[in-house]
Amino acid sequence: MKTTEALIACPVCRSALSNELGDGKLATGCRCSGCGLFFPRNGQSGLPILVHPDSELVGQIPKYIAWSPKTPLKVDYRTSRRLPPSDMPRIGTAARQEFLRRVSGKWVLNIGSGQRRVVQDDRWVNLDIEPHQNADVVADAHFLPFRDESFDAVSSNSVFEHLRDPFKAGAEAVRVLKPGGLLWCDVPFSYPIHGSPYDFFRYTPDGLMMIHPGLERELSLPTKGPMGSIARFSEIAADSIFPGKIGFVARWIIAWTMFGFQFIDPFILRRNPSAGTSFVFVGRKPGA
Repeated sequence: MKTTEALIACPVCRSALSNELGDGKLATGCRCSGCGLFFPRNGQSGLPILVHPDSELVGQIPKYIAWSPKTPLKVDYRTSRRLPPSDMPRIGTAARQEFLRRVSGKWVLNIGSGQRRVVQDDRWVNLDIEPHQNADVVADAHFLPFRDESFDAVSSNSVFEHLRDPFKAGAEAVRVLKPGGLLWCDVPFSYPIHGSPYDFFRYTPDGLMMIHPGLERELSLPTKGPMGSIARFSEIAADSIFPGKIGFVARWIIAWTMFGFQFIDPFILRRNPSAGTSFVFVGRKPGA
């Protein structure tokens, strides 16, 4: 699996992993040189499935092994139903582009990557909790299967609200970050409950700092404003008031009616950043 192999390690003891060959000289899994645990690979793609034995994902491993790379990518809910985009007017774009510029050409771990490959670079490592065409490693963010201080940067977008123990996952993200490395974490503060597969927490900028111990704050800023959140909650209210398909039609009408109001948010946030309804935290690990 490209040069990512040099970075992976046992998620239990963090020792090196060695390939075990199956029939036809195909690597069917990895064996830990320290504790001896075996971690399988997907049968068709060779995608490593580095799930810690204590992870809640353990029961999904047979499904991960059987997954086919030919499985179609999931279609986004809003796109498939012609609802307006929810990330307008892209308030955090400038900060995101600056982060990407600073980490260009470096090793970056993308935690909870989803199906989209942000950067076409072998050094941008996509980690997710299920296989897909753009995943490089299947693992649990609470037990990252990488060596200490192996990445120049760590990135996550709308992931930490779905983690059962964000303090543990945040400490893991800091552990794999090199001294001087950067971390990007973008999460909602006021947003409807949503899946993938669970939804546990909401965060303030100070909360993001707390779950990533030891980092120096480089940047905290809102990435969404109140009008965008009002629009989203109004959609859901409309869909809830009316039964069946009528409810969805009402949601669709409200969504497009409220869409333009989101463009007021940049003006609101310039005057009052605390009115933000999603925030990004950029931290730097001391050293180097």
